[in-house]
Amino acid sequence: MSNEAVSQIVSYLVGFFEQVRQYVKHYLEVYVFSKNPALASKFGDYLVFLVTLTVIYALIEVVEGFKRLLRLLVILGWVLFIILLIISYVGLR
Repeated sequence: MSNEAVSQIVSYLVGFFEQVRQYVKHYLEVYVFSKNPALASKFGDYLVFLVTLTVIYALIEVVEGFKRLLRLLVILGWVLFIILLIISYVGLR
């Protein structure tokens, strides 16, 4: 992956998170902090940060779960392969 591609991906991510932050700030201003909209910007940044960390954590958990399943399938595949190999070898005698 070239530096341009990485730069482009980072640029899209930054733009995406900026839009999400603006949406969160807007809804906090309108619905939660209607009396004090200045707090919406501060808490909006915290909320977006916490949601981002939560999503990253959830993705890591999903990947770990998939890795466990894949590990189990690989082990099961090798065990079945060895058993079939032994059965074939015994059957030839």
